[in-house]
Amino acid sequence: MRPRGLLAPLITALVVAPAASATEVWPADPQATIFPMTTRPAEAPKALVVPAARAEYEGGIVAVRPDTDMRITPTVSDLTGPGVIRSARIARYRIGYVGLSRPSTGVDRLAGDGRYPTR
Repeated sequence: MRPRGLLAPLITALVVAPAASATEVWPADPQATIFPMTTRPAEAPKALVVPAARAEYEGGIVAVRPDTDMRITPTVSDLTGPGVIRSARIARYRIGYVGLSRPSTGVDRLAGDGRYPTR
């Protein structure tokens, strides 16, 4: 079934003050697994675009990869398209990492240093 009243793509951007000289910020593919050693792909888009139908929930990922520890406080403004989604209705979640000492499948090898995203 095709959703009716499809909203135009919603665009938002995250601005990060360059606290570290090699801080990389990019909108990531929601299906991608972002490891601590993942770098910004050359083809990464400039802005996060989240298309959604009316009354639908969708998510997006903004990856931040600094070369030193930093504290980030993300802010979101109202999203606009044909309608408006107020910033108070937008949830933000931090994806952390869990360290694995062996693969959960028992057959694969661990990627990188064994830290995997918690999502």
